[in-house]
Amino acid sequence: MGIVLRQSFRNTIIIYGAFLIGGINTIWFYPEFTGENFMV
Repeated sequence: MGIVLRQSFRNTIIIYGAFLIGGINTIWFYPEFTGENFMV
């Protein structure tokens, strides 16, 4: 049970990290690369 719990916790942290990176990409980098200025 300890191995399954550890792997689940690790995967959860990785998924949250991926969502964080995706959010930063959408809010900050996507407008930079497309040339649109949403943030004034």
